[in-house]
Amino acid sequence: DQAGITSKQNGTMLIIHEHQNITQKEVSILQRVDQTTIGQIIDQLEEKNFVMRIKHPEDRRAYCLVLTDEGRALITSL
Repeated sequence: DQAGITSKQNGTMLIIHEHQNITQKEVSILQRVDQTTIGQIIDQLEEKNFVMRIKHPEDRRAYCLVLTDEGRALITSL
């Protein structure tokens, strides 16, 4: 587990890196895990300041996921 992240967290960050402004639901589909699990993974990555949620421009109920500067630096160093 590099930089204190699990393989699921790493996979989630890679998906977010490849698909900027992806929703949590879209990540759960690509990761093939349920939305609750992805929510927990995103919460953990947010706590580590690797990912942040921003309001979806068209859907008030949804959030887009983006990597922080720290998250991008980590992904490019792996």
